[in-house]
Amino acid sequence: MITVDLSNLYQYEETLSNPENNMADRVDSLFCIKAFNDIEAIDSLIRAFNKEEHSQLLKHEICYLLG
Repeated sequence: MITVDLSNLYQYEETLSNPENNMADRVDSLFCIKAFNDIEAIDSLIRAFNKEEHSQLLKHEICYLLG
């Protein structure tokens, strides 16, 4: 079970956007961002999508959350 710290959206965005982090941590951060009920979370997902260059699957998951 993942506990989401709703005080720091940018921490999750940084983890998601950093290709040096392992994929499990990146995906966990992706779904933590989903917990934020804020327009800034949508912007965060869009920024992460635009930065992603390596994983088409991760881009697909970001689109899934945006949909």
